[in-house]
Amino acid sequence: RASAKQRRGRAGRVQEGLCVHLFTSDAEQSPFTVPEVRRVPLEQLVMRTKSLHMGAAADVCADLPEPPEREAVEASVRELRSLGALTPCENLTDLGKLLAKLPIDARLGKLIVLGLCFGAADETLTMAAT
Repeated sequence: RASAKQRRGRAGRVQEGLCVHLFTSDAEQSPFTVPEVRRVPLEQLVMRTKSLHMGAAADVCADLPEPPEREAVEASVRELRSLGALTPCENLTDLGKLLAKLPIDARLGKLIVLGLCFGAADETLTMAAT
């Protein structure tokens, strides 16, 4: 609802305009959009905090204005450990340092890196793109 109201305010700024929003009658309207940090996987955020040496991922995320659930952060840390990007002490491995630099999901990043290592770059890039 807040997003629609903001867009309505933009109509007519440059020239006369009209803003129309169509919603289904049974669509439940929440007053505000859920913050992105609560909607998306946190692996990229965890790797970024680790590459910047900011401390434990759960503690850093807890200090955010709209912190994600602690369980979501812990699940992301477990996922990164299973990918080989984090050590048990939550330090980045060599693979983790490389994945933290890539602007894609950690799983796809590992797929691409391993594809390059095994000489299958074209195939893994095609799989990652689809």
